[in-house]
Amino acid sequence: MTDEDKNGQKLNDDEFYQNIEREVQEQIESKYGKPAPDKGMGCLAKIFLSLAGAALMLIISVLIICSNMKGGFGP
Repeated sequence: MTDEDKNGQKLNDDEFYQNIEREVQEQIESKYGKPAPDKGMGCLAKIFLSLAGAALMLIISVLIICSNMKGGFGP
């Protein structure tokens, strides 16, 4: 794999890595006879992660507010 296309033109990084990804995908398809599995997560996992992130931000913001109050939880 070179960083030049069929005409000898220099490829930028995005095109170069897209060509590599395409070649790897083709090799996987030719070896196993089916497309490679999608790299995405399931719907429930995405929902869980977004809820966990929101809960974490809420907890942090409550701790910051309480630490700014007199006699709060924080340092």
